[in-house]
Amino acid sequence: MQLGYGSGGRKGRMAAVLSLSLALTATACSGGVGGDPGGDSIKVGAVFALSGVYGAIGGEMLDGVRFAVDEVNAAGGIGGKKLDLEVKDYRSDQSLLPGLANELLQDGVVAVVGPETSTSSVVLDPTMASAKVPMITAAGLNPKGAYSFSVQPLSGYFDLAAEFAKSRGARALCDLGVSGASFESLQQVLEPAAAKAGLPMGTRIPFDAAASSLTPQVTQLKSDGCTAVFAGGTGPSVLVVARAMVDLGMTDAILMSQPTNATAATLAQLGAAAPFTSFGLPKVMVADLLPAGDPAGPAIRPFADAWKKAGKPALTTNNAIGYSSVRVVSQAIEDGGPAAEAIYADLKSGKDFPTPMLTYNFKAARNGTLPDRGDGWFTFARWKADAKAWELTFTGAAPASGR
Repeated sequence: MQLGYGSGGRKGRMAAVLSLSLALTATACSGGVGGDPGGDSIKVGAVFALSGVYGAIGGEMLDGVRFAVDEVNAAGGIGGKKLDLEVKDYRSDQSLLPGLANELLQDGVVAVVGPETSTSSVVLDPTMASAKVPMITAAGLNPKGAYSFSVQPLSGYFDLAAEFAKSRGARALCDLGVSGASFESLQQVLEPAAAKAGLPMGTRIPFDAAASSLTPQVTQLKSDGCTAVFAGGTGPSVLVVARAMVDLGMTDAILMSQPTNATAATLAQLGAAAPFTSFGLPKVMVADLLPAGDPAGPAIRPFADAWKKAGKPALTTNNAIGYSSVRVVSQAIEDGGPAAEAIYADLKSGKDFPTPMLTYNFKAARNGTLPDRGDGWFTFARWKADAKAWELTFTGAAPASGR
């Protein structure tokens, strides 16, 4: 809300005060910030970038969020109360985040899902902690905010990436990532994964997230003999790396990246890089390719089948993250109650939160996949543009049918 005093004079000031008073009254009637909402619905907020550099990722996550909300409500809601989703678009402009979050809090949401990136989540940490309202994010870092919890899968596929690199005869695991805390976090998970696989870390290069060309950095990787490269960072940066590798003739190498970067928009633009680019994917995305006896099958197939039956586009990791975020919130509301503090207490209780992507537990860390809870839930795959389908490239013990 904006309070404008420029031309309204005394009447304008009185109107503004009345408007603010009504807003506060409405918040109080709804149970206060994060309070039990009463009524026949439970308000849950969502904050995502639906345009700009993060728009593709945020939009896909929101699709998953809405699918889960519709599913919960179609089944009768939680304790007879429907989930009432209120969505805010921060347009990839992180300066808008606190204001939008405060609008949600003023409207009485008991939890917030989103945003889709680590840096955006960090911006919101203080706001959510101050309000004591839990936020279920897709942050790639282990959140520092007391009321922030991440469902970004941070285990499983890093170990698999190191094993994949070793299986291809790589002498070291090289990586590029967005400079700052994100790059530091990437090293913290890649280093132990490489050590576990008996593979040394090779050249590691941070880069500016806004860079439109990474040719000098990729040239350094080539000159250092890197044949297995992990590209960190959220958004279109993996495309910039991939194109540089094509231009420099590194098509015999393997390029790996995190699951959230496998957006429909990115896959459509990989072009000549598609054959050597593999993404660490949760198995729910490739359910149809898994053998009948895969232990993850019973947990992932109902969601994967329902998504397909609904006529949705090919399932992405971001869809699954959004869906899983709502499933975590829904279980916490069902077990703890429809108030923010009760949801928070349930998230921190040490219980498991099963979803089709992973089973989460937030007691030891606010990222529910730390320590490692991802074994057996991931695979590497490349996108076959002509078939518009995934092909498995590495499943663990040995390379799969693909490259």
